[in-house]
Amino acid sequence: MAAAVAPSSPSLPAPQPSRTDPASLLTRQDLISSRSRLAHQLKSLASLSEVVGGIQGEAEHMAGEIAAVAETADRVGAKVRGLDEEQSRVKECIEMVQAVQELKTAIASLDIAMQKQDWEAATRSMQRARAIDPSIVSSGFAEAVVPTSDLPSTPSATLAQLRASLLETFVTAFRTAAEANDTNNINRFFKLFPMIEEEEKGLEVYADWVAGIVRAKTGALSTKSQSPTHFSALLTTLFEAIALILSQHQPVVEKYYGEGKMMSVAGSLMTETDRLGLRVLANWEEERRIRKKVADVRDHRFVGAGVLKKAAPKGTSPMTAQTGFEGANGAAQAEGDINPREIDAVLTELTMMSGRWELLRRFLYGTLKTPPATAPAPSTTATATLEADPNARAPEAALSDEADLEVAENSTLGKELAKQLKETYMPLELWYLRTAIERAHQMDEPDYSSTPYLSSSLDDIFYIVKKTIQRLVSTAHIDNLVAMNKELRSVFDRDVAEIWRARIEAAFKDLAASQTAQSGMAIGVSGIGSVAAMGGRAREEERERREKEARNVFIIYLNNLDTAASYTSRLLAEVLASEALESSFFLFSELDRARSSLSLLRNSEEKFRAVLKSGLDYLFNQLVRPKLRPLLSEVYKDVSYKLDEDAYNEAEYRDDVRKRFVKGWDALMSAYRDSLTESNFNLFFSTAVNVLVRPWESMVRGMKFTELGALRLDRDIRTILSYLSGQAPFASGSLRESFSRLQQIATLLTLDSADEAEEVLSASGNRLTSSEVSSIRALLRAVPERTDLLNVRRVAAERRLALFHLDHASMSSASKRPAPSHAAAASPPAKVARKEDQASPTLRKADRQVQWHTESGANSTLLHATYGQPQPSDKIAAFALDHCLVKFEAPTYSWQGPKDWQWNDLADVPPVKTQLQELLDDGYAILIFSSLTEPTKNRLEDFKERVGYILRDLNLPVRLLASTQYDPFRFPAPAAWLEFEKRWNGGKVIDLGESFFVGDAAGRKGQKLDYDHKFADNIGVQLYTPKNFFTGTEDTNQYQYHGWLAAKYKSDFFVLPTSTPLIPKQLVVGIDEVPPEVILFVGPPCSGKTRFYRRYFEPLGYTDPEDTNTLQHLLSATVKPKSVVVDASMPSAGTRSTLARFVRAYSKADHRVRCFHFVAVEHLCKHNSVFFHLYGEEKDGQRPRFVTEDEFRDWYSRWEKPTQEEGFDEVVKRINFVIDRKGLGDEEVYKKWRSKYLNCYPRDMSGKDTN
Repeated sequence: MAAAVAPSSPSLPAPQPSRTDPASLLTRQDLISSRSRLAHQLKSLASLSEVVGGIQGEAEHMAGEIAAVAETADRVGAKVRGLDEEQSRVKECIEMVQAVQELKTAIASLDIAMQKQDWEAATRSMQRARAIDPSIVSSGFAEAVVPTSDLPSTPSATLAQLRASLLETFVTAFRTAAEANDTNNINRFFKLFPMIEEEEKGLEVYADWVAGIVRAKTGALSTKSQSPTHFSALLTTLFEAIALILSQHQPVVEKYYGEGKMMSVAGSLMTETDRLGLRVLANWEEERRIRKKVADVRDHRFVGAGVLKKAAPKGTSPMTAQTGFEGANGAAQAEGDINPREIDAVLTELTMMSGRWELLRRFLYGTLKTPPATAPAPSTTATATLEADPNARAPEAALSDEADLEVAENSTLGKELAKQLKETYMPLELWYLRTAIERAHQMDEPDYSSTPYLSSSLDDIFYIVKKTIQRLVSTAHIDNLVAMNKELRSVFDRDVAEIWRARIEAAFKDLAASQTAQSGMAIGVSGIGSVAAMGGRAREEERERREKEARNVFIIYLNNLDTAASYTSRLLAEVLASEALESSFFLFSELDRARSSLSLLRNSEEKFRAVLKSGLDYLFNQLVRPKLRPLLSEVYKDVSYKLDEDAYNEAEYRDDVRKRFVKGWDALMSAYRDSLTESNFNLFFSTAVNVLVRPWESMVRGMKFTELGALRLDRDIRTILSYLSGQAPFASGSLRESFSRLQQIATLLTLDSADEAEEVLSASGNRLTSSEVSSIRALLRAVPERTDLLNVRRVAAERRLALFHLDHASMSSASKRPAPSHAAAASPPAKVARKEDQASPTLRKADRQVQWHTESGANSTLLHATYGQPQPSDKIAAFALDHCLVKFEAPTYSWQGPKDWQWNDLADVPPVKTQLQELLDDGYAILIFSSLTEPTKNRLEDFKERVGYILRDLNLPVRLLASTQYDPFRFPAPAAWLEFEKRWNGGKVIDLGESFFVGDAAGRKGQKLDYDHKFADNIGVQLYTPKNFFTGTEDTNQYQYHGWLAAKYKSDFFVLPTSTPLIPKQLVVGIDEVPPEVILFVGPPCSGKTRFYRRYFEPLGYTDPEDTNTLQHLLSATVKPKSVVVDASMPSAGTRSTLARFVRAYSKADHRVRCFHFVAVEHLCKHNSVFFHLYGEEKDGQRPRFVTEDEFRDWYSRWEKPTQEEGFDEVVKRINFVIDRKGLGDEEVYKKWRSKYLNCYPRDMSGKDTN
């Protein structure tokens, strides 16, 4: 067998004894050595065989016993299953007998009840019979047992007959009760239909009944009336009847018939509504002669617009060209009998009808798609109310996505109204709008008394445009809105922008004609004597008059275009944010379409801007550009920059360049400053500056300079730039951009060497090429030897230092930097007078008593206004404006107009104005506070305009202070009060016991806002709520403070860990030989780092370097090296590790590096920021700077917790902010710190308790 197997594996290698693996040999030896152990284990296993055999026998015995038990159980189970089956059959038999008996009893009871006309008992018996299994009812057993001599038919047939009889009885009885207006029987039989499973029939007769109610309530639809809204009132009556029926009857229907069953009743109601509503529309169309009006409107020719587009006759301006106006008026009168007032009335009525339909549609969606949460209570109303509560209101329609309610969307009346909107509303509305615009153009008059110049057509046009858009939204029909918006854009472009463009082009021709007359006059006068010269002067005066007239017309329409663009933007913003839009379009899909469609009207704003830009460019090119070069020539006449010391001093004294420039520039631009709108003037101003600097640069590069002359040029350019910035503060950015090359040229000329010029060339923002730098440097010439150059070098060095010094802001904490100087005036607030002037001539005349005072520097965010002449007083009556003196119907940021506020007058007490007058009579000075949240320019102007109206209506000498940022001027911080006490109360000491403050945000129970209460505590006066003060009632409210409170602050520890000392022990005991160190103070702004340094480390000789150069110098010292505290915020780990490496790289004395982490919650830091800004110690005349919310956010966004791995020589110490009397240095300051409420930041205004 072995021989047979061997050939099957020829690939296996043959054994090679001569190459035996040592490892295998070792394994065999191990086996031989363990042979005795293996034999012993085999013997042990053999002894277990007997035990295994015994276990196997026991298992076989047990299996036999279990099999016998299983066989017995199977026999018993079979018998039990047989018994169960027999029992179930008996049970089925009993149940069937019982069911048949129940069926027989129910049929008998039903028959008896019907004979007695007990319909409730009959329906209950019918329900009992119908509840029995149909298979039992139709079984042979039932058919054999149930029939009687009185009812011989089978049970199924008997039940069907009785059910049909009941249904016929109920229908007849319901209709009889409805005709008799018998509410009790109506209710009785209406509830019985579902009990016999005839819901559809019950709803059918019910719908017929409520339709009759509608017909009865709207029986006056065919009456006639002279009221202009008669037909809309009829439809309103009809729709209100439908809504009332639905709201009253829906709970009853759904109570007895189930949810959603009102839909079929609503369908019948809407069918009746369609029939009646179409009859009203037909009568409206006939009585209002709609078809004739539409035909007349479609045939109307807007000849007036065509005439107004044409240029005015020679010698007249478009503003006064009467020929065109007369032709337009005559054409309009000959056109027919179209009366704009009738058209307006028809449009108003149609809009009301469409709006009422949309209200009903919204009601249907809210009622039929959103079931009521609870059923209303029963009522005994006799006619249409059934058991519904007459005061119950159907739920408002929730905003949904799609218009999918067939009852509303398939209404014939709704479709007919949509058709009327398309075929009647659109042509009539467009005719009315275009006619009004044409009439506004015809009656256009200039208003040269306004600032800026405007014409009457602007307000007239936008009044009718606003009316049109509001009426369009009120139609509440999305397709109509979308279609009309397209037409409105065309009207804006064709009938407004293009006509004003035509007026501007006519002014172009007037300007060209005046310039042509000037050139011809010059040629004609050249060879004529004195008489001709006198005639020439007359012609010159005539030419100047015509040029001024044309320029004024030009400016008026440019201002119209700019104001129209602003009006368009504001009007759209108001409409898009209005509640009327959301109320008109309650479906999400429709609301989105409406907003998108209205937003497209912004294209008209762009059209106005485009026409404005071309007109402004032409005005500039014709009247200003030719005068700019002569202006520069006049400015630099006899001016040389090759100055020695004497000439430099003389030029400094004379200041000819600046004075000449100011004189010439004022003469050139003064005519435009007050006549142009602010936006137009800024654009005009920027264009003039851009054009001016080009020849100016060429002129400068054609001059020669000494070093003193270069300094003089630099001073001239900077003073002129400063002057121009004051002329147009909102164009300061473009001014710096325009003057950048000139400033860089002046800087280059003041530099000492070519290396410094290279620095300028490589600096960011450089506008000069290397060749230009070289050519500019070549303009310098040697200075006479007698000139003392020391002063020149000093001034030039200071100039370079100011230009190229690197700020070490990254090394210093934000809270350490001083507050900005009051001399550094910020851009003044927007001038409100122009906006008010555009709004109302009456407002313009009355506004002279409202004065807005421009604050600068740190106070630039505080708005300051006075009315009349408020007098100083030691008794101050301070009031909050909003929700105290006045109530607003809209939030501050979306104020709608001058009437969108009212005095907060309370019942049964004198008006607010009367009580304020009494306070003045008692010797009080009235101080009003308000605030805005980071206002835009437009919102700032809106706020000033509203305040102007309020103060003028009050007509008392008062002062108003309003904060515009989240800074210490905002409540509850008292900076505005402190500023008033310091500067505007005539030096009088305020009697805090007699003074008081009235505000609504008092922290009452359940009220989150408490800043008025905190403000009153901060300034130390009594607080009253408006209700308590104006009514004179006693204050019984319980007040509480919200948010982080300094009074509750406490620290659990001072320094952790304590395993290493805070300060080296050698310094504590007075030993000087201490290894130097650098301690990095890390923590948020205002967390106490600077005070900690001054209290603990500065007395011991530690130094706080101002910048990296100073730090490097300190580290490089080898003799008496100093320890250093780097007091900086340094939130990022990368910055800290870089500083550690910097110390080790430059330290000559092996400074060790430690890190102190100042732990302070954000609210504590913000409290410190405001407190030390208002009450802290002054340093160099300045208190610590206020740290803004953005700076805090920036620090926390970059914060990474410090660790020893960043390169520090010991574990990072945590320093907790501890407030004590010694740390603040004064008991009074400590009490102030604990008692003040200074959370003026936006994240502190939420009212959440963070202590």
